[in-house]
Amino acid sequence: MFLKLFLMILNFLFNNRYFFILVGKVNKKFNKIHSIFVAYPASEEYAKKYCFHWYERHIKWKPYIVGFMKQNGFYTIFTAISSVETDFSRHNKKQLEKLVKDVDTIKNLVGASQKSFAGILPGVLFSMRILRDTPEANITVDAVIKAEEEVRFREYLDESVPLIILGGKGFIGRKLTDALNSQNRKYYVVDSNERNSSEANHLDWPHALRGERVILINLTRNCVIVNYLGLIWSEMIVLNETYPEPSRDQLNILKERKVSAYHIVGIEAYSIPSFPLAYQGGIPCCAALPSKQMEVMIKKLN
Repeated sequence: MFLKLFLMILNFLFNNRYFFILVGKVNKKFNKIHSIFVAYPASEEYAKKYCFHWYERHIKWKPYIVGFMKQNGFYTIFTAISSVETDFSRHNKKQLEKLVKDVDTIKNLVGASQKSFAGILPGVLFSMRILRDTPEANITVDAVIKAEEEVRFREYLDESVPLIILGGKGFIGRKLTDALNSQNRKYYVVDSNERNSSEANHLDWPHALRGERVILINLTRNCVIVNYLGLIWSEMIVLNETYPEPSRDQLNILKERKVSAYHIVGIEAYSIPSFPLAYQGGIPCCAALPSKQMEVMIKKLN
């Protein structure tokens, strides 16, 4: 209750052009604010944490100041909207265009160099030609590559280990496979069954690898991996990038099959308010600033 009330007062007082102009003048001198980040609720639990239910319609497409993040000495203004993934369609293209325009206005007024969006928004905005620059996708790919290197180190594996990219034809997946191609890595792309998305795609699944040490990188929605639990073997390692992390029931199945599982928590950074649930202790990859000092946080699940 206190957090939601505080955020409403914060936005009433400071979410306006005059405040951002003032921030911009200060930032011009110190150059500390580098990005504007826009999140949206991945679940009803997230939405309830930051906003009163009756106020959600007022911020459906308007960036709502939530807090700030600090990474490697630089700051990101953290905003959110109350729209959910089902709202991000061509039916709402005008609202999405207005959202990007509003974020650009804040970015320009404060003198930030980057704007970024959470979840599927970058891919949606890119496909609608609303955006051309998607820094969050590049950062996420960098984070996945760093996390995969760390998993190999922990599991005593080298670069010859094959990868299965679940969701490899998606927006992030295509960028990841491009990066893997530049490293001459061996990988297999598996996406949802086109005829029935609730079934495993046996056609693309690399059955011939069964019994070998393989890393499965999950980039698709959390619910999709359920379809593949029956195809996973004990020598496999699961690296989950998608939110949320696998459920307890899913982890129990992996544990029964003696499959090691890791989750990419996010990027090491300081956030006020802190991100809840699976992101605690860090920030999502899509919210991060590009940096050679970027530290990826991973958690061993079993």
